[in-house]
Amino acid sequence: MKKIILFAASISFLLLLSSQNFAQQDYEIVQKFRSTEKQIEQSIKSAQTLADIDSIQTHINQLQASFLAHKNLLDKSLYPDNFNSSIQKLNDDLSLRKEDFNQVSSLQTQVSQMQTEIDSLNTKNASLLSQIEQMQEQNKKDIAKLEQTIRELRYSLLRRDKLISSMLGSLLPPSYEKNGELSPNDKEKIYSKAKHEDLLSNLERSIDDNIKFLQVTTLNPQDLNTIRNQESSLETMWNKSGPEIIKIYSERRQEVKNAKEIDSAFISWKSAINQQAWCSIRQKFVDHGVALNNFSNQQEFTQALTSYIDTQMNDASGSSSKKAYKVFADTIWYSSIKPDWVPYLTSNNQLSEGNLGVIEAKIGQWQTSVGSSNMIWLYIVIAVVIIGIILFLVKSKSSKNQSTKTEEA
Repeated sequence: MKKIILFAASISFLLLLSSQNFAQQDYEIVQKFRSTEKQIEQSIKSAQTLADIDSIQTHINQLQASFLAHKNLLDKSLYPDNFNSSIQKLNDDLSLRKEDFNQVSSLQTQVSQMQTEIDSLNTKNASLLSQIEQMQEQNKKDIAKLEQTIRELRYSLLRRDKLISSMLGSLLPPSYEKNGELSPNDKEKIYSKAKHEDLLSNLERSIDDNIKFLQVTTLNPQDLNTIRNQESSLETMWNKSGPEIIKIYSERRQEVKNAKEIDSAFISWKSAINQQAWCSIRQKFVDHGVALNNFSNQQEFTQALTSYIDTQMNDASGSSSKKAYKVFADTIWYSSIKPDWVPYLTSNNQLSEGNLGVIEAKIGQWQTSVGSSNMIWLYIVIAVVIIGIILFLVKSKSSKNQSTKTEEA
């Protein structure tokens, strides 16, 4: 009996020991799955290339194959997840990470293409500017060719500005629009992209080329409005991204001065647009032989016009003053300056209603002066005719009296 009891106890002990061994093995299987799962999750977060993504996918597939035999055990132990959902979650995280890389790769490709086009435009614009300067220096008469070159340069400058604007717009991540903050990783990406694309140098060169273009051409109000909108659009994009670029460059103590100079470059561009308007207006007068004092703002413009009119009214004879008035008023002011340039100047705060009123009043005085001069000549002609008639009548009467006396004698 004792042997039976001892044998039963031994069997129970072996079963208990075996059960504990199985439990220990199950625990180790679950822990190993969880450990491998966490390692894969960390690998997904730290992946740097698409090659890393492909390697991680292999590990997920191996994890699924290795533990498939223990699916039932894991389904019970991974609550609230299970074996399939854990594998699916890893695949989903990997897909999202892969999509991030695909978007970055696509953006890098676009940026690379834009950079290539900008490099091409830089070369082309430099060549076109050189051609225009050479044509002007040599005083070539081929106006059609010059105008075509100017149109081509304008389009090329506009195209490059749009590309640079797109680059600026691509720097800040979507998350910045939501919370207005950049992570260290975001800052590193922005700095790397700006350096790789030579963004600041390209932006400065674009502004400089636009200023040079304004200095070597004569434009109409429509052209200047287009360029003004072009400048405003690019400056708006810079104001959106520029402050962050400056901060990032400042943190790295690199090229901070260049970044800050962009703001003053935009101011110079706007000033060049304003000066181009005054230069184009003055050229209108020069083309018709009207020599005005130089002017670069509305006060100088008003003074130049009123001074010229005063000189013409005081120094010119009646006929020459009338001729000068027709050229100034009819050919230039009322045909070109007032209908085309005055609306542009007033809408861009370059000419006030007060200064315009002074100019118009002075032109009115000149018109009255020319009209009065004409009336004086008319009165003189009438007086001469009347005197002639009187002399004719007196002479006729004298001849008639003389004839009567002769007959009586």
